[in-house]
Amino acid sequence: MELFDLDVDLVFYDATTAWFETDDEDIATHEWRGMTFAPLRKRGHSKEGRDNDAQVVIALAVTREGVPVRSWVFPGNTPDVATVERVKADLRGMRLGRTLFVGDAGLYGKRQLEALAKGAGRYVLATPIRRVAEIRDEVLSHPGRYADIAPGLRAKEVVLGAGERRRRYILCLNEEEAERESRRRDELLIRLEAELDRLRDDHPKAACRLVASKRFGPYLAQGTNGRPFIDRAKVRRAAHLDGKFVLTTNDDSLSVADIALAVTR
Repeated sequence: MELFDLDVDLVFYDATTAWFETDDEDIATHEWRGMTFAPLRKRGHSKEGRDNDAQVVIALAVTREGVPVRSWVFPGNTPDVATVERVKADLRGMRLGRTLFVGDAGLYGKRQLEALAKGAGRYVLATPIRRVAEIRDEVLSHPGRYADIAPGLRAKEVVLGAGERRRRYILCLNEEEAERESRRRDELLIRLEAELDRLRDDHPKAACRLVASKRFGPYLAQGTNGRPFIDRAKVRRAAHLDGKFVLTTNDDSLSVADIALAVTR
């Protein structure tokens, strides 16, 4: 199958990091088959939480069907926005026609959005709903009914601002995932209650470990005596997010269904 015969209206892009068991970064350039490469193994922000290791950034663009369009390897200290600019330039050089750039929440950020929009670029990105105040406080609570998009999938449009400051969001609800997340949390809270029952007042370190735990900590608060307890308000806030994800786009020609289905098919 020829690449240029593929449906490439949607280009899905993602990047990850790969680390090396070495104490040293690359300093000199490398040559291979007559080609010269810049030093690649560099320390940078690790997507695996290993920020002290030398690493490279690996990126891949694929079609909706999962057929690779192109791959890239960047130095390990390359910021996401720089990979976006390079990928956009390379894809333009391949003359793929109209493309819609689809990426995950790791690409969401002011500079990345500006880079994606340059040259009338069109994108659909997932957003980190817990980290962005506007999404967490306004998009999730915005009035309006969900529309049925597909079995178990509902969505609604939320538009904030006007003119150049206009932001278009699509709030999606995956009902099957919502049930799964609710069930997992109920099981976790049962285990957490057992941990709290075993906790003794004379073991402050054990209490601190529970509160600092990525697994249990989000549902805990501490009383005046320092003893942790399950904060039911935090549990309700977590439940409010079950099965929900938010997408953002700058392409007004796409319907709510187009956008929701673009990332779920």
